[in-house]
Amino acid sequence: MSESNEFPKGENEPDEHHRVSFSVDRKPAVAIKGMSITEALRLNGVEVPTLCYDPGIEPSLGTCRVCIVKKNGREVASCTQAIQEGDVIECQTPELKNIRQGVIELLFSEGNHFCPGCEKSGDCDLQGTAYKMGMSHSRFPYKFTHYVLDYRGEHLLLER
Repeated sequence: MSESNEFPKGENEPDEHHRVSFSVDRKPAVAIKGMSITEALRLNGVEVPTLCYDPGIEPSLGTCRVCIVKKNGREVASCTQAIQEGDVIECQTPELKNIRQGVIELLFSEGNHFCPGCEKSGDCDLQGTAYKMGMSHSRFPYKFTHYVLDYRGEHLLLER
């Protein structure tokens, strides 16, 4: 985002009634009113990791909490909050990076995540996000939960 608060190149600039100005990591930014913080950040070239976010599903529930940012000093899941005029967004603080890493580590510890032998073969959002964050292992012990398979349904298999 340029210092003059111009709308990002290649984007149709909204009229003044639909435009909001905010700051992200102490830099001026603009977005479209009603847009999620995640979308507004991406529009301004700032990437915040997400796992559960899908722009086609509304409302976003923010269940993974990987997209945590500070909005006006308060920690929020950026996919669940709309950007508003004058918002002060912090994304890249050491504290927030540490929280995101802890969330990813907890997600890894809860499942049977053995990446080198995984059938996803590198096409995994969790693994990709961990690598982007510089993670190579989790601090937490792995919990390999044994799930009971329910074969009663003719066309449905349930893991419980």
